[in-house]
This record gives sequence, C-alpha cells and structure tokens, in this order.
Amino acid sequence: MAADPGGNHTVKSLARIALMSRSAFMSTFAKTLGKTPMAALRDLRMRHAAQLLKYSCLDVEQVSRQSGYVSRAGFTRAFKEAFDKFPTEYRAATEESTNATDLQPDPMTRRYITGKNGITSTISTGRRSHLRN
Repeated sequence: MAADPGGNHTVKSLARIALMSRSAFMSTFAKTLGKTPMAALRDLRMRHAAQLLKYSCLDVEQVSRQSGYVSRAGFTRAFKEAFDKFPTEYRAATEESTNATDLQPDPMTRRYITGKNGITSTISTGRRSHLRN
C-alpha cells in the first residue's frame, strides 16, 4: 500500500500479498495497527494527496486520480473529512509556506514531490527510482 497509495488495493489483494486468508489478514492487521486495512489505506491516500497538493502543480482532478480516487467528488468529500478543508482550500493555505527548502519525502511512500518552483527531485516508489522535472 505504501509503495503505491493510488493503486487498486483490496483486502483480498493485500491478503494474497501477505500470504494469508482474508479473515486472518483483517484480524492481524487490525490487531497490529488498530484500524482496518481500508481505513489505513484511506489515511495513507489522504496524506499522499496532501503532499501532492502542497508540493506539486497537479490540479485537484489529477491529485484525486493519483491518490486512488476515480471520482473527484468522492475524493473531495474524503479530503474534507480528513483535513476539515476542501483540497483547494488546503492548497491555498499551504502555498504561502511552500518553498524549495520545504521539499520533504512523504514518510509513508518515501517519495519526493516536485516543488512548485520546478526543482527536480527523486521519487522512490519501492520499485524503481527516477528523476522528475
């Protein structure tokens, strides 16, 4: 999940990766992290979306898709619930504080997001690293 927060993850696919039955995976995950896999995925996606809104020039629709949402409306509702701001409000509030020294990796995905100033940064998704302009 952390390597690809926008991926098409399901409990079944995650259980298969963990080599566990669906029910054993759900139980173990909840006992270990204190939340369901889908709740953890939603939180991960929201943190990823917040990083994209803060550090990239992607529009809300693009951020929505890269965060695993097919519906902008569904993404906007989930983001508002998570951050108590609409995505556009969140971006506006963080724009003033964003500069080249603010470029930080997302702690869950270890991705570096390109700053609004166009600085090239390394992105590591766990699969392969590459440069992004």
